[in-house]
Amino acid sequence: MLEDGVLEQIIEHYLNSSALWCFDNVNEMKQATNLIEGSYAKTLGYYSINDGGGATYKITDTESENEYQEELENGLYATLIDDENTNIKQFGAKGDDNHDDTNSFAKYINYCNNNNKNLKIPIGKYRIYEDLPALKRTVCINGEVGNNAVQRDSNNKSLILDYRNSGNY
Repeated sequence: MLEDGVLEQIIEHYLNSSALWCFDNVNEMKQATNLIEGSYAKTLGYYSINDGGGATYKITDTESENEYQEELENGLYATLIDDENTNIKQFGAKGDDNHDDTNSFAKYINYCNNNNKNLKIPIGKYRIYEDLPALKRTVCINGEVGNNAVQRDSNNKSLILDYRNSGNY
């Protein structure tokens, strides 16, 4: 067994399926070649370390309509493991007052509607350029809202959500 490489394959398969693989960001996770169905991945940020978008994912070979997933380059899916810290930044929003966060908000709202979860929006200025899906009546926004929480930009082309102080809405 040792000489023909079977033991090495068994150990490699066990480590790939049981280990928690850690990545600096989602893009690095998407490009990984060591993730297999049943393994777990943790990102330290969505775009960069400590940007608020870090999350834990279970790797699966099945696409889901209700769960949030990132498609990996190897054809598998990284399914977000929801916890009490799940927030808009884990869906790709930057909240930097420059980036178009519309798509991230649409994905997050659909996820929250499908799973009866409240939206959590960390501190930031989020730009929205298009209409968003409506929230279900049972879904609330938990965020850190500033005094001028919703405003138009000077060109009247985007909506700015300014989240600064704690509150539930």
